[in-house]
Amino acid sequence: MGYAILRFQKYNDVKKIYNAIRHCQREFPMSTLTNPDAQNIIVYTRPMLDAGYDKKSFEEVLSEKLQGNKIRKNNVLCLEYIMSFSKSTIPEDKHDDWIKTSVKWLQDFYGPTNIYKIYVHNDESNTHIHAFCMPIRDNHLCFKKFIDGPKDCKLHQDSYYEAVKHYGLDRGLTSTVTKNKHESHKHWMAANAEKEATLTAYKETFGNILDWDIDTIETYYKNYDRIKNAEKTKEKLAEETLYFKTPEPNTYAIN
Repeated sequence: MGYAILRFQKYNDVKKIYNAIRHCQREFPMSTLTNPDAQNIIVYTRPMLDAGYDKKSFEEVLSEKLQGNKIRKNNVLCLEYIMSFSKSTIPEDKHDDWIKTSVKWLQDFYGPTNIYKIYVHNDESNTHIHAFCMPIRDNHLCFKKFIDGPKDCKLHQDSYYEAVKHYGLDRGLTSTVTKNKHESHKHWMAANAEKEATLTAYKETFGNILDWDIDTIETYYKNYDRIKNAEKTKEKLAEETLYFKTPEPNTYAIN
């Protein structure tokens, strides 16, 4: 059984919102595209189309929704949700149904016209959704009326799990148990730059011994700190070949 995945990023800067949308529209170079020819999808619900969100900028929509009410400096303007599931857990013929279920869950929580954009990405290692939601109630920005603190955040994630568990998904351990913290893509890429260089060197030296597939690379990353300073020989690596060829299954958790 795999895991349901849900995380969100809060934005109080319009420029950051536009940068996130440009990323979703693939306007930036991407080094993590494992299926670059796959078709990505922009999803519009009927309420979004009726409100003209397919033609309006975020600032236009926000202004219409607030009807002149003031935006404070610390207001959360938008939340970007990322929704997914453990790789290969949901069959491809069920993806559309999972997308509809996930979007319906967002509509029920924020309201049908508080969702500005929805993107479905199929060009990376696993299908996932990016959704941009506005925390607006009674023409005011009020994030804390939707999610107020860690307890509400946990209940929010529990709610999503309940909505999608019939796809064979499980609820991951909470961050209070795992102590894990979400790492931004930018920080992850920076932290792994050295690992990429070292991995390339290992592949050039020992490529004839090891089968360097994706699972092997992920296992290498997991054990990088253990082996990075070790003096390895072909014979020593050959002894570890079996270990590298049988990596642990991927696991994910809702943080």
